[in-house]
Amino acid sequence: MKTRKEKWPRTVSVGNVKVRVYRVERATGYTSFQVANSTSGRRRLESFANEREAMNRAVQIARQLSSGEVTAAGFRNGDAASYGRAIELLRPTGSPLEIVAANYAKACEVLGSDLIVEAARYYAARHQKVTPKPVGEAVQEFLEQRKRDGVKQRTYDDLRSR
Repeated sequence: MKTRKEKWPRTVSVGNVKVRVYRVERATGYTSFQVANSTSGRRRLESFANEREAMNRAVQIARQLSSGEVTAAGFRNGDAASYGRAIELLRPTGSPLEIVAANYAKACEVLGSDLIVEAARYYAARHQKVTPKPVGEAVQEFLEQRKRDGVKQRTYDDLRSR
């Protein structure tokens, strides 16, 4: 009876991320397993005594890479602090960082520069919310405002009669 030769290296896939597990036969007859770990930005091989541990570690690495956790783990101190502050600033809006960054980049592209805050102020000043109210009340407020503005009595009487 023939024994089937196992196929190595094995690949663990999570999403579109693949992590390889290698079987290494030592000259001493000892077999070890190595997992290709690139979470630090460089490819490193982690060694394990048994296949199950190596496969579990490969799954863990693949999940980290596919979820983006590794990007944050590779940050320098200043970058990590900046990322954390950005997340805190965005928390009240409920918007994810990547959506905000994409919108910001598009706004800068449209404006031709970094005038997004000025554009927002301009828009807000010209698009204030209007609260519905009865016509009589609106007319009375209008007449009071015109009187405060100092219109002549004849103009005020004309507005009131209309």
